[in-house]
Amino acid sequence: MINKRLFPLASSSLQVAFPLISLLLASPALAAPTPGDTLPPLSLTSASGGTRPLWARGHITVVSFCAFWCDTWKEQSRRMASAQEQTRGLPVDWQIVSVDGRWSDKSREPGWTDLARTALLDTGGNVTNRLKIHAVPTTLVVDETGRVLLSLQGIARSNVILQSVRAILNGDGAQDTTPVRLVFDDFPSRDARQDDHLLDILRAANVKAILCGSNQRRQNSPAITRRAKAEGHELKAPFGNATKGVVDAFDWKRPGRDELMRRVLNGAAPGKIVLLHAGVNETLEALPALLDSLHRRGLL
Repeated sequence: MINKRLFPLASSSLQVAFPLISLLLASPALAAPTPGDTLPPLSLTSASGGTRPLWARGHITVVSFCAFWCDTWKEQSRRMASAQEQTRGLPVDWQIVSVDGRWSDKSREPGWTDLARTALLDTGGNVTNRLKIHAVPTTLVVDETGRVLLSLQGIARSNVILQSVRAILNGDGAQDTTPVRLVFDDFPSRDARQDDHLLDILRAANVKAILCGSNQRRQNSPAITRRAKAEGHELKAPFGNATKGVVDAFDWKRPGRDELMRRVLNGAAPGKIVLLHAGVNETLEALPALLDSLHRRGLL
Protein backbone atom coordinates (compact mmCIF):
# COMPACT_ATOMS: atom_id res chain seq x y z
CA MET A 1 0.00 0.00 0.00
CA ILE A 2 1.15 3.54 -0.71
CA ASN A 3 1.85 5.73 2.29
CA LYS A 4 -0.62 8.60 1.92
CA ARG A 5 1.29 10.76 4.39
CA LEU A 6 4.34 10.60 2.15
CA PHE A 7 2.47 10.74 -1.12
CA PRO A 8 -0.85 12.51 -0.56
CA LEU A 9 -1.77 12.42 -4.24
CA ALA A 10 -1.69 8.64 -4.30
CA SER A 11 -4.77 6.46 -3.89
CA SER A 12 -5.14 3.13 -2.19
CA SER A 13 -6.80 1.90 -5.35
CA LEU A 14 -4.13 0.29 -7.53
CA GLN A 15 -6.00 1.31 -10.66
CA VAL A 16 -5.53 4.91 -9.65
CA ALA A 17 -2.20 4.59 -7.86
CA PHE A 18 0.01 3.43 -10.72
CA PRO A 19 -0.55 6.43 -13.01
CA LEU A 20 -0.16 8.74 -10.05
CA ILE A 21 3.08 7.05 -9.04
CA SER A 22 4.38 7.63 -12.57
CA LEU A 23 3.37 11.26 -12.29
CA LEU A 24 5.06 11.54 -8.92
CA LEU A 25 8.32 10.09 -10.17
CA ALA A 26 8.35 12.34 -13.20
CA SER A 27 7.32 15.51 -11.38
CA PRO A 28 10.16 18.07 -11.25
CA ALA A 29 8.59 20.40 -8.70
CA LEU A 30 8.90 18.47 -5.48
CA ALA A 31 10.85 19.80 -2.51
CA ALA A 32 13.98 18.10 -1.17
CA PRO A 33 17.25 19.21 0.42
CA THR A 34 19.36 21.21 -2.03
CA PRO A 35 23.14 21.73 -2.14
CA GLY A 36 24.19 24.04 0.66
CA ASP A 37 21.50 22.84 3.06
CA THR A 38 22.66 21.19 6.29
CA LEU A 39 20.90 18.05 7.50
CA PRO A 40 19.96 17.81 11.19
CA PRO A 41 21.24 14.83 13.23
CA LEU A 42 18.83 11.97 12.53
CA SER A 43 18.78 8.25 13.35
CA LEU A 44 16.64 5.38 12.09
CA THR A 45 16.11 1.72 12.87
CA SER A 46 18.04 -0.64 10.61
CA ALA A 47 16.53 -3.70 8.92
CA SER A 48 19.48 -5.64 10.37
CA GLY A 49 18.67 -4.50 13.92
CA GLY A 50 19.59 -1.55 16.11
CA THR A 51 19.69 2.07 15.01
CA ARG A 52 22.13 4.03 12.86
CA PRO A 53 22.56 7.73 12.16
CA LEU A 54 21.44 8.94 8.77
CA TRP A 55 24.81 10.69 8.51
CA ALA A 56 27.81 10.69 10.83
CA ARG A 57 30.02 13.69 11.58
CA GLY A 58 33.50 13.16 10.19
CA HIS A 59 32.28 10.86 7.41
CA ILE A 60 31.01 11.54 3.92
CA THR A 61 27.58 10.00 3.49
CA VAL A 62 25.73 8.90 0.37
CA VAL A 63 22.08 8.23 1.16
CA SER A 64 19.33 7.19 -1.23
CA PHE A 65 15.64 7.35 -0.28
CA CYS A 66 13.73 4.55 -2.03
CA ALA A 67 10.37 2.76 -1.86
CA PHE A 68 9.73 -0.97 -2.07
CA TRP A 69 6.66 -0.51 -4.27
CA CYS A 70 8.70 1.19 -6.99
CA ASP A 71 11.10 -1.03 -8.96
CA THR A 72 13.55 1.86 -9.36
CA TRP A 73 15.01 0.91 -5.96
CA LYS A 74 16.50 -2.25 -7.49
CA GLU A 75 18.63 -0.41 -10.04
CA GLN A 76 19.45 2.35 -7.55
CA SER A 77 20.60 -0.25 -5.03
CA ARG A 78 22.88 -1.91 -7.60
CA ARG A 79 24.41 1.40 -8.65
CA MET A 80 24.98 2.40 -5.04
CA ALA A 81 26.66 -0.95 -4.32
CA SER A 82 28.89 -0.58 -7.38
CA ALA A 83 29.99 2.89 -6.30
CA GLN A 84 30.48 1.72 -2.73
CA GLU A 85 33.02 -0.89 -3.88
CA GLN A 86 35.20 1.89 -5.25
CA THR A 87 35.38 3.67 -1.88
CA ARG A 88 36.22 0.69 0.35
CA GLY A 89 38.54 1.76 3.17
CA LEU A 90 37.64 5.44 2.84
CA PRO A 91 35.55 7.46 5.31
CA VAL A 92 32.40 7.18 3.20
CA ASP A 93 29.13 5.75 4.52
CA TRP A 94 26.49 4.39 2.16
CA GLN A 95 22.84 4.23 3.20
CA ILE A 96 19.53 3.28 1.66
CA VAL A 97 16.40 4.50 3.41
CA SER A 98 13.04 2.79 2.97
CA VAL A 99 10.64 5.72 2.97
CA ASP A 100 7.85 3.67 4.54
CA GLY A 101 9.80 1.10 6.54
CA ARG A 102 8.48 -1.86 4.54
CA TRP A 103 11.72 -3.32 3.20
CA SER A 104 12.32 -5.39 6.33
CA ASP A 105 9.66 -7.85 5.14
CA LYS A 106 11.60 -8.57 1.95
CA SER A 107 15.22 -8.32 3.08
CA ARG A 108 15.93 -12.05 2.81
CA GLU A 109 14.92 -12.33 -0.83
CA PRO A 110 17.72 -13.32 -3.26
CA GLY A 111 19.22 -10.63 -5.43
CA TRP A 112 19.21 -7.93 -2.78
CA THR A 113 22.40 -5.97 -2.16
CA ASP A 114 23.84 -5.69 1.33
CA LEU A 115 22.84 -2.03 1.28
CA ALA A 116 19.22 -3.05 0.78
CA ARG A 117 19.36 -5.81 3.39
CA THR A 118 20.59 -3.33 6.00
CA ALA A 119 18.36 -0.45 4.89
CA LEU A 120 17.28 2.20 7.34
CA LEU A 121 13.55 2.00 7.94
CA ASP A 122 11.60 5.24 8.08
CA THR A 123 8.44 3.67 9.48
CA GLY A 124 5.71 6.30 9.36
CA GLY A 125 7.78 8.45 7.02
CA ASN A 126 8.70 11.00 9.69
CA VAL A 127 12.27 11.62 8.51
CA THR A 128 11.31 11.55 4.84
CA ASN A 129 8.58 14.12 5.47
CA ARG A 130 10.83 16.25 7.65
CA LEU A 131 13.37 16.47 4.82
CA LYS A 132 10.55 17.16 2.32
CA ILE A 133 11.47 14.20 0.15
CA HIS A 134 8.42 13.19 -1.84
CA ALA A 135 9.92 11.54 -4.92
CA VAL A 136 11.80 8.25 -5.13
CA PRO A 137 14.58 7.59 -5.50
CA THR A 138 16.19 10.76 -4.13
CA THR A 139 19.94 10.56 -3.52
CA LEU A 140 22.01 12.94 -1.40
CA VAL A 141 25.77 13.28 -1.02
CA VAL A 142 26.54 14.82 2.37
CA ASP A 143 29.92 16.05 3.60
CA GLU A 144 31.52 15.51 7.01
CA THR A 145 29.56 18.35 8.59
CA GLY A 146 26.14 17.33 7.26
CA ARG A 147 26.13 19.80 4.38
CA VAL A 148 24.45 18.58 1.20
CA LEU A 149 26.79 18.67 -1.80
CA LEU A 150 24.62 16.86 -4.32
CA SER A 151 20.88 16.23 -4.55
CA LEU A 152 19.45 14.06 -7.33
CA GLN A 153 15.98 12.75 -8.13
CA GLY A 154 15.56 9.64 -10.22
CA ILE A 155 18.06 6.81 -10.59
CA ALA A 156 21.49 8.34 -9.93
CA ARG A 157 24.46 7.22 -12.00
CA SER A 158 27.40 5.76 -10.09
CA ASN A 159 29.94 8.04 -11.77
CA VAL A 160 27.98 11.16 -10.84
CA ILE A 161 27.84 10.09 -7.20
CA LEU A 162 31.53 9.17 -7.16
CA GLN A 163 32.52 12.46 -8.77
CA SER A 164 30.88 14.35 -5.91
CA VAL A 165 32.40 12.04 -3.26
CA ARG A 166 35.89 12.41 -4.74
CA ALA A 167 35.54 16.18 -4.88
CA ILE A 168 34.94 16.20 -1.12
CA LEU A 169 37.80 13.77 -0.45
CA ASN A 170 40.19 15.80 -2.59
CA GLY A 171 39.05 19.13 -1.22
CA ASP A 172 38.42 20.35 -4.77
CA GLY A 173 37.51 24.01 -4.87
CA ALA A 174 37.99 24.49 -1.11
CA GLN A 175 40.33 27.46 -1.68
CA ASP A 176 38.60 28.86 -4.77
CA THR A 177 36.56 31.92 -3.88
CA THR A 178 35.74 32.97 -7.46
CA PRO A 179 32.04 33.90 -7.45
CA VAL A 180 29.59 32.63 -10.01
CA ARG A 181 28.46 35.04 -12.70
CA LEU A 182 24.72 35.45 -12.69
CA VAL A 183 23.30 35.98 -16.18
CA PHE A 184 19.70 36.79 -17.15
CA ASP A 185 18.98 36.38 -20.83
CA ASP A 186 16.03 37.98 -22.67
CA PHE A 187 16.25 41.20 -20.66
CA PRO A 188 14.20 43.34 -20.79
CA SER A 189 11.32 40.91 -21.02
CA ARG A 190 7.85 41.68 -22.30
CA ASP A 191 6.63 42.33 -18.76
CA ALA A 192 7.98 45.54 -17.22
CA ARG A 193 6.56 44.66 -13.79
CA GLN A 194 8.47 41.39 -13.73
CA ASP A 195 11.66 43.17 -14.78
CA ASP A 196 11.23 45.70 -11.97
CA HIS A 197 10.64 42.83 -9.55
CA LEU A 198 13.82 41.12 -10.78
CA LEU A 199 15.86 44.25 -10.17
CA ASP A 200 14.22 44.69 -6.76
CA ILE A 201 15.32 41.17 -5.74
CA LEU A 202 18.88 41.71 -7.00
CA ARG A 203 19.13 45.06 -5.21
CA ALA A 204 17.84 43.58 -1.94
CA ALA A 205 20.47 40.83 -2.16
CA ASN A 206 23.20 43.29 -3.21
CA VAL A 207 23.93 41.22 -6.32
CA LYS A 208 25.05 42.57 -9.69
CA ALA A 209 24.06 40.55 -12.72
CA ILE A 210 24.80 40.40 -16.41
CA LEU A 211 21.61 41.25 -18.30
CA CYS A 212 21.66 39.96 -21.87
CA GLY A 213 19.26 41.06 -24.57
CA SER A 214 19.01 42.66 -27.97
CA ASN A 215 19.31 46.39 -28.68
CA GLN A 216 15.71 46.27 -29.88
CA ARG A 217 14.57 45.01 -26.48
CA ARG A 218 16.42 47.82 -24.72
CA GLN A 219 15.09 50.44 -27.12
CA ASN A 220 11.55 49.18 -26.49
CA SER A 221 12.02 49.42 -22.70
CA PRO A 222 14.14 52.51 -22.02
CA ALA A 223 13.04 53.04 -18.42
CA ILE A 224 13.98 49.60 -17.14
CA THR A 225 17.20 49.74 -19.17
CA ARG A 226 18.17 53.01 -17.48
CA ARG A 227 17.38 51.56 -14.07
CA ALA A 228 19.47 48.44 -14.71
CA LYS A 229 22.46 50.56 -15.75
CA ALA A 230 22.03 52.94 -12.82
CA GLU A 231 22.04 50.02 -10.35
CA GLY A 232 25.32 48.66 -11.67
CA HIS A 233 24.25 45.71 -13.78
CA GLU A 234 26.15 44.89 -16.95
CA LEU A 235 24.12 45.00 -20.16
CA LYS A 236 25.27 42.75 -23.01
CA ALA A 237 24.07 41.31 -26.30
CA PRO A 238 21.92 38.13 -26.32
CA PHE A 239 23.68 35.32 -24.47
CA GLY A 240 23.99 33.02 -27.47
CA ASN A 241 24.75 29.30 -27.41
CA ALA A 242 27.76 29.03 -25.10
CA THR A 243 27.76 25.89 -22.96
CA LYS A 244 31.26 25.56 -21.48
CA GLY A 245 31.26 26.56 -17.84
CA VAL A 246 27.53 27.35 -18.00
CA VAL A 247 24.94 26.06 -15.54
CA ASP A 248 21.79 26.31 -17.64
CA ALA A 249 18.68 25.85 -15.51
CA PHE A 250 16.40 25.80 -18.58
CA ASP A 251 14.06 27.92 -16.50
CA TRP A 252 12.23 29.04 -19.65
CA LYS A 253 10.74 25.52 -19.72
CA ARG A 254 9.07 26.30 -16.37
CA PRO A 255 10.35 23.28 -14.39
CA GLY A 256 9.02 24.67 -11.11
CA ARG A 257 10.69 26.52 -8.26
CA ASP A 258 12.24 23.58 -6.42
CA GLU A 259 13.57 21.80 -9.49
CA LEU A 260 15.03 25.07 -10.77
CA MET A 261 16.91 25.50 -7.49
CA ARG A 262 18.13 21.93 -7.62
CA ARG A 263 19.47 22.37 -11.13
CA VAL A 264 21.36 25.55 -10.27
CA LEU A 265 22.72 24.46 -6.90
CA ASN A 266 23.83 21.05 -8.17
CA GLY A 267 25.87 22.69 -10.92
CA ALA A 268 27.02 25.93 -9.30
CA ALA A 269 30.75 26.07 -8.65
CA PRO A 270 33.38 28.83 -8.41
CA GLY A 271 33.75 30.76 -11.64
CA LYS A 272 30.78 29.21 -13.43
CA ILE A 273 28.04 31.11 -15.24
CA VAL A 274 24.51 30.58 -13.92
CA LEU A 275 22.12 31.18 -16.80
CA LEU A 276 18.54 32.24 -16.07
CA HIS A 277 15.94 34.19 -18.00
CA ALA A 278 13.98 37.36 -17.42
CA GLY A 279 10.20 37.21 -17.56
CA VAL A 280 9.84 33.74 -15.98
CA ASN A 281 7.54 33.59 -12.94
CA GLU A 282 9.17 30.50 -11.42
CA THR A 283 12.59 32.14 -11.64
CA LEU A 284 11.39 35.17 -9.70
CA GLU A 285 9.78 32.90 -7.10
CA ALA A 286 12.98 30.92 -6.62
CA LEU A 287 15.45 33.79 -6.87
CA PRO A 288 15.53 35.10 -3.25
CA ALA A 289 16.15 31.62 -1.82
CA LEU A 290 18.56 30.79 -4.63
CA LEU A 291 20.64 33.91 -4.02
CA ASP A 292 20.65 33.18 -0.29
CA SER A 293 21.92 29.64 -0.91
CA LEU A 294 24.64 30.87 -3.26
CA HIS A 295 25.67 33.48 -0.69
CA ARG A 296 25.88 30.86 2.06
CA ARG A 297 28.09 28.70 -0.15
CA GLY A 298 30.42 31.63 -0.82
CA LEU A 299 29.53 31.74 -4.51
CA LEU A 300 28.23 35.31 -4.63
